Amino acid sequence: MVHDYIVKAMYLKIPKGIDFKAKNIQQKYLLKNDKDIIEVNSYAKLYAEDFYFDDAQWIYFNDLVKDIPLKEYNRDNLILNRTKTYFSDQEFTYFVNILDYRVKDEVPPFDFLKGQIREIILARRISVLREQIENEIKQRVNKKHDIQIHYNY
Repeated sequence: MVHDYIVKAMYLKIPKGIDFKAKNIQQKYLLKNDKDIIEVNSYAKLYAEDFYFDDAQWIYFNDLVKDIPLKEYNRDNLILNRTKTYFSDQEFTYFVNILDYRVKDEVPPFDFLKGQIREIILARRISVLREQIENEIKQRVNKKHDIQIHYNY
């Protein structure tokens, strides 16, 4: 059964010809030291084809790895084991570091829902304000002008 996951993760996609081992990126990507993320981020900005380094935000795993050639069993294994790995195909080397995960059907973390909640609250406030403004305009027009409605039957 395919699960839809949300993850806190890091991702890096480097073209095959770039020598990441010279800069020890495969070790720094494990984030064993505080400065590792800064160095990997700097490296990614220079050499990566694509990368994602927001380890504080939840993201759908499918969105994160949409252009990584993963097989289904690798996908689930990567997530469930919170894997820190890298692998290559003919064109690229891919680094994936899963920090945390949740199955989409579970109650998502508040951080993941915060943006959606904000949009709902703002939409409701806008609706209430529009209704209030519309009522105020009608009242002002009624005070200034004598409005008569005639029905033709």
